[in-house]
Amino acid sequence: MPLFSIPLSGLNAASTAMSTIANNLANLNTVGYKGSQTQFSDLFYQTVGTNGAGDPVQVGAGTRVSSTTTNLTSGSIESTGVASDVAIMGDGFFVVQKNEITRYSRAGNFTVDPQGNFSTQDGSHVMGYAAVNGAIPSGAPLTALRLDKGQINPPNATGDIQLRTNLDAGSSVGTPYATPVTVYDSLGAPHVLSFNFQKTGANAWSYNISAPTSDLTAPSDWAASEPYAVGNLVAPGNGHYYQCITAGTSGASAPTWPTDGSTITDGGATWQDMGTTLPANTSTLITGGSLAFDSSGKLTSPSGDLKGIKSGALADGALPLDFTWSLYDTAGAGLLTQVAAASTTSSAQQDGYGSGSLTKYTVGSDGMIMGSFSNGRTAVLGQIALANFPNLQGLERDGDNDYSATLASGAAVVGTPGSGGRGALSGGSLELSNVDIAQEFSALIIAQRGYEANARTITTFDQIMQDTINLKPA
Repeated sequence: MPLFSIPLSGLNAASTAMSTIANNLANLNTVGYKGSQTQFSDLFYQTVGTNGAGDPVQVGAGTRVSSTTTNLTSGSIESTGVASDVAIMGDGFFVVQKNEITRYSRAGNFTVDPQGNFSTQDGSHVMGYAAVNGAIPSGAPLTALRLDKGQINPPNATGDIQLRTNLDAGSSVGTPYATPVTVYDSLGAPHVLSFNFQKTGANAWSYNISAPTSDLTAPSDWAASEPYAVGNLVAPGNGHYYQCITAGTSGASAPTWPTDGSTITDGGATWQDMGTTLPANTSTLITGGSLAFDSSGKLTSPSGDLKGIKSGALADGALPLDFTWSLYDTAGAGLLTQVAAASTTSSAQQDGYGSGSLTKYTVGSDGMIMGSFSNGRTAVLGQIALANFPNLQGLERDGDNDYSATLASGAAVVGTPGSGGRGALSGGSLELSNVDIAQEFSALIIAQRGYEANARTITTFDQIMQDTINLKPA
């Protein structure tokens, strides 16, 4: 009698194949989905004898599903323009973690949760390497990445100032010129310094760097032989404040300061007694000196950069300003010139900046997440990690686009994108499903024919069975 188990095994196998195909088609638009294919193998055989040549005569017992293999080729990459979307170009899996359980995924449609964690759609945290002071430390441990919009880029106090300035050689003695420069203190607060220049003779100028008096805890004391600019304020210690109303260099010894509201001439400077109340809109001298140029208008003195320029104590509680005024470029050419052209500053550069909050971010091909801050600065926020496995077919699918490592897959080998055989990343893009609808329809037709053929076999066996029963005499 024929064995019904043989076509029944074919029905079961064909049914599994059609279910696999149906699952592929259902996930045709699932981000990062990898198609599967059902593989069959024949069952054991029964030897019922041998032929005249001694060859075995065997009858098979049917078929079974031997494996479901995953097509791990990359899907098409689609640009989305969404900063949190990331596609893997090549091998590798994102490392994600939820409830301390680590899984792996190809789906890069990430988001940022309310706590600032870089997360998958099901709330798993995307793992990588956190930045420290804008850099990824060597040997950094794997950790959940954060992209909190509240992240602050810390301030940096100004340490260097460069001015590209021309002073008009044709101007008369006593002609002033001033240019403002915004600098930053250790707390990130801005201060507008005034760089004041005054011609003192042929190829000779004085300079004066002043800060708003309101930015300081107190005006500075008077200093001998210093170039003062109009608006500078001093507090010589008698309880009164004096404002410079005629720019010039102070005398070699302190004058007798009036206290009746009158003026006093001090060397080349003239001071106005402002009384005992600190006046508004005044400035305080930080430092001053003289400049000399040769007959070609090139700076000759000072012969080097002015280092260690310090302000007094700042009113906001930050450390005093402490900076270098770079008078020469890296080639040794002076940044200040004196030619017969209008006094002007073509550029003013300084290396300080205030604090800033995260405004946007991008993901690079190496997985580096680069943040842009409201203060115009950029900094590395972290680096996405990728994992690879010795046997990719040994991974177990968990749903939600996740895979788990098994004994068959081997342990995950985690590292940075673009290294160790791991693929590169494409920020602002998604990897689409790699299911080919034409191939799936072809496979569906083949599976359908297989199912129908086995069903026909069962019908035939049933008819034979009925014919056999009917052989019994009435």
